[in-house]
Amino acid sequence: MNSWWTAIAGSGNQMDELFSDLKIPREFAWAEWDSSLDRLHIPRDNYSHMDGIYDTQVDIGYFIGGKWANNIFADNLAGAPFSEDLKRDLLKWRNTIGGSEQVQRRLDSITYKQYIEQELGLSPEVTKFADPVTGLICGASPDAVCARAGHNLVRPRNSAPGISFPGGNTTFARHLVRAVIPDSMPGGLSFNDVLNNSVNFKALDVKGSPTRIRLGATVVRIQHEGPGVIVVYELGGKVYRTRARAVLAAMAGWSNQRVIADLPQPLRAAYDNFCYAPALSVNVALRNWRFLYKLRAPAVRYFDGEFGWSCNIRQSMTAGSFTPPLHPDKPVVLTFYTGIYQPGKSAKEQGDEGRQKLLSTSFAEYERLIRRQMTTLFSDAGFHASADIAGIVLNRWGHARVIQPPGFYYGLDGKPSPRQIVEKGFGKIAIAHSELNGHQSATGALAQAKRGAEQLASM
Repeated sequence: MNSWWTAIAGSGNQMDELFSDLKIPREFAWAEWDSSLDRLHIPRDNYSHMDGIYDTQVDIGYFIGGKWANNIFADNLAGAPFSEDLKRDLLKWRNTIGGSEQVQRRLDSITYKQYIEQELGLSPEVTKFADPVTGLICGASPDAVCARAGHNLVRPRNSAPGISFPGGNTTFARHLVRAVIPDSMPGGLSFNDVLNNSVNFKALDVKGSPTRIRLGATVVRIQHEGPGVIVVYELGGKVYRTRARAVLAAMAGWSNQRVIADLPQPLRAAYDNFCYAPALSVNVALRNWRFLYKLRAPAVRYFDGEFGWSCNIRQSMTAGSFTPPLHPDKPVVLTFYTGIYQPGKSAKEQGDEGRQKLLSTSFAEYERLIRRQMTTLFSDAGFHASADIAGIVLNRWGHARVIQPPGFYYGLDGKPSPRQIVEKGFGKIAIAHSELNGHQSATGALAQAKRGAEQLASM
């Protein structure tokens, strides 16, 4: 099996340990391709097509200047409709990866735009090419994001593409709950059992159990009292108060700074420097995807569009009775991910204005833009919005990304960064959430969970 999980098996890193400890399988079954059709290389996640790294492993259609070109990085841009100078610069950008800890610290002190155009000496067109990837994953354009954050999005070409589980990160949550509360799910540890069996919710909160999960409870106050910490939470319209020896505050940063009542001023001031940006994901339910098959483009990247900049279908993982079809004449979900950012403005301005735009734009307007964008891209290949679209679902993430401006990781002028200040916690309260890792993701959350738990154990 060719996947990211296989690539890390035996590596001894945290994700490898997680898979081993929770007994998560490393080999999976996938929706089968009809052997009567010309084979396409279909992505197994929604990110592998975004920066051109996997053009030899995933079929990507590039819509450039009203024309299609496929897998342009597979032959080092030889057939791409770019000037020779731009091809050279894009390849240098694509092949400049990694760096020592010393390099990473230096990259944290400048913007990604400065790094691309001044340190690497590349064309502003390269910055424009990287712009939507940075805007989505980092929450702002390269002129507001530190070079460390942007540079680390460019991965080695021999990397294996990622995969997505049915239900996304629910898979991790289910395996974790099943491991710490075995009675929470019937059946064994097979992937099918853990993923598809119903949760025994009564088993989650049993008195005397070493691990208890209280669903529906909202923490409204955390504060030191005496030798320990009190936690106040609401459940079912009533307020409860409990006491703990120590607490791991793993809520999002914007919640921590309001819920932790005795948060020291240095930590409160550090949190005030965190900037968040929105992101929008769109799932378009298609009755068929014959137009993508005709273009040989299960993943698409386009430039100067009215809406978004990329979209793709996925080859779904199968498990038990979950066996979605994989055929161009069958239904599928086409997914768009896009950031909402404005080059030329500060990190905070981009986050604030992007969030305002996200929440003030009506569904009807988004639907109009999406249908029109898809018509521009695919009508010549036989796409008809009224016939082919069965539905559109928007997921609006108001605080999807913590923005990482220069100094986010290591600080500036010899002063610690807000991230480093918050990470220390205080008293009997440890603080751990994915923002402290930079990119908000499952891996970042897991890394912070481990760090926070170790910090808690030492208190």
